[in-house]
Amino acid sequence: MIDKSLQNYIVEMRRYFHMHPETSFNELGTSKRIMEELKEMGLEPVLLEKNGIVVDIQGNRPGKTIALRADMDALSIQEETGCEYASVNEGTMHACGHDGHASMLLGAAKYFSQHRDFSGTVKCLFQSAEETGKGANAMIEQEALEGVDRVFAIHLWTGIECGEISVQPGPQTAAVGVFNIEIEGKGGHGSMPHECVDAVVVGCNTVNALQTVISREMNPMDIGVITVGEFHSGSRFNIIAGKANLSGTTRVYNKNLLKILPEKMERIINGVASTYGASAKFTHEWAIENPSVNDIEVVREIQNMIDTKMNSYKRIEFEALPIGEDFANMLSLVPGALALVGAANTSKGINYPHHHPKFQIDENALTVGTELYIAVSQDFLK
Repeated sequence: MIDKSLQNYIVEMRRYFHMHPETSFNELGTSKRIMEELKEMGLEPVLLEKNGIVVDIQGNRPGKTIALRADMDALSIQEETGCEYASVNEGTMHACGHDGHASMLLGAAKYFSQHRDFSGTVKCLFQSAEETGKGANAMIEQEALEGVDRVFAIHLWTGIECGEISVQPGPQTAAVGVFNIEIEGKGGHGSMPHECVDAVVVGCNTVNALQTVISREMNPMDIGVITVGEFHSGSRFNIIAGKANLSGTTRVYNKNLLKILPEKMERIINGVASTYGASAKFTHEWAIENPSVNDIEVVREIQNMIDTKMNSYKRIEFEALPIGEDFANMLSLVPGALALVGAANTSKGINYPHHHPKFQIDENALTVGTELYIAVSQDFLK
């Protein structure tokens, strides 16, 4: 579908973004380069607050509007790939594929700027700060979805081999919560536990008890995760800790659990603390308040299109992911879908997980993703 010249352009842009990563809401150089590229194509992009970019590409006939979204922020990770286009920004790396997402959408924009034989509008959304869960809402608040009939996004995924595509109906990614627990016990000498309330013991039992929320208080059909990722307590080997601080994350696919899950957690946390004579303070916030839910009809259309027009690639069924993806907030407002495009090449050792310092992608996946952006748009605007 796309020629060698465009393929080379996409790879060139991906390597530029990879070499110059910027963290969430700090994508000044990235957005500047994207603006320059879009203007070079003869387009009229609009730079939003917080570095988001919107550009409309009009077909030669009136019609509907599809929005294609790509995120562009990087992570605070020191790169260890050793590749020739490795990050030049110390402690910052594109370890989640957003460099590929931005370059694929630039490729699609370049294609449509030169091929206007379609009805309606292709709206390209270059989004900042996906990793914080706040970038999509920043664009929504600035009316980036105004007049949009359908939304579509791609996530490159190294859990799938290059050449494979998955787009499934229903939940694809989870709502993401962040919580903190402050335990107040009573410290003292390590040799006299009877005079103390050991915050370490309270914290350990809290971690264990929280798992019963998932195993014993949720419908087995509702998948959920409660992970305590940090546990800080104590100052010396022979001192019983009087305080402990725990923090972690929650994940659910069912929106009905957004209120219920934190309430159940708080009851158990307070109960455990009370059992040991301690007290606890619990806070919870849904950083991404929506799971990414793919519209059934939209998915059916895309699957049919892949099977008939992109059958040189392999469409697979891949399970929903408990990761967070703030494209969910766009899907909650406009029918659409999030697709996974395989970016692994196991034979070449390109299969490190996302957010790993050696994360890489098979750059052939960039062609697959760009062609998918184009084909989904053409099919919808035909």
